[in-house]
Amino acid sequence: MSKLNPFLSLVTCLLMMTAVALRHSGKLCGITPGRPASAEPLVDSTDFIAIQEDGTVVIETTTPGAQIHGYAGPTPLKIYLKDGRVQLIEALPNQDTPEFFSATAENGFREQWYGKSAHEALAFEATPATGATYSSTAFIQNVQTGLAAYLATQGENASLPSNHSTWRPGLKFFCGLLVALAAAILPFFVKHRYYRMVQLTLNVLVLGFWCGTFVSYTLMVKFLSQGIHDLGALTPLVLLAMAFLFPLFGRRGHYCLHACPFGSLQELAGKCPAKKLRISPQWLKRLETFRQLLWALLMFVMWCGVGFAWMDNEPFAAFLFRTAPPVALTLALGFTILSMFVPRPYCRFVCPTGSLIKFAEK
Repeated sequence: MSKLNPFLSLVTCLLMMTAVALRHSGKLCGITPGRPASAEPLVDSTDFIAIQEDGTVVIETTTPGAQIHGYAGPTPLKIYLKDGRVQLIEALPNQDTPEFFSATAENGFREQWYGKSAHEALAFEATPATGATYSSTAFIQNVQTGLAAYLATQGENASLPSNHSTWRPGLKFFCGLLVALAAAILPFFVKHRYYRMVQLTLNVLVLGFWCGTFVSYTLMVKFLSQGIHDLGALTPLVLLAMAFLFPLFGRRGHYCLHACPFGSLQELAGKCPAKKLRISPQWLKRLETFRQLLWALLMFVMWCGVGFAWMDNEPFAAFLFRTAPPVALTLALGFTILSMFVPRPYCRFVCPTGSLIKFAEK
């Protein structure tokens, strides 16, 4: 029975997170339980088009863009055409992280399409917003899909442009994947302290600030709710394997110690020559109990269908600093400073994601 315990813990953890994902979005791998899987929406349906009294055409992308997802969920839009040209683009209610999706309303991102005809806007190659790649790419794809569907109803060419792609491999992807694989494999063979410094630095700079890739509740709920749609998810899948599968082979805590960008940042900050605070065994036990109780409370409120907003405020989101919530930035800065005096304080005494990983290891 003892040999089965790690597998049972992992399955229990998966079931717990599945319940959270269902309460969060009502979907599992993009499918709403109890409803038959719907076919791809037809582009010649007119259910998504309305015409106002002044002749403005309003296109809703909820149906034609149902399979398009941002950072944390579908991102439908309303596109207004006046005299055949794009007048306004509005976001409909969505489940995407507010701070990330709000980046599409800044710095003239949406205005790039204004004044263009439907054909011009469809062919326009917009650049994703910096710091909100997932959300802004989903925005672009919704615009393209909505306009293509509208043109199809008018009997015109509705071909999507060649840049209509969920994912394209690039330098960022390959560098992130290489760093993740190094964190997964090299610690088995390389024990030199200088190597560890290099790996920690790469975790922070490449996985953290450049790629914005890390294990978090938002990532897990996204994958469970929406499923995996392209190879762009390969790097986070490697990180998830380190967190939840490596313990089955005796490598407990491998992700937290060797790959987590925020854990790496705390460890690097802890190497500064500041006097370290000594915490008594009694307080260490109390802080450990606090971490466990906090995690249990957060899981309970999410099972009740409330309190999901905290996921967007984990300090990991601070690596996406251009669009990170203020709470996440504050927590990240505070715990980074504190880690100069106390080794990895967030990992040891707070981290709900780390608590979930520890639960799966037992």
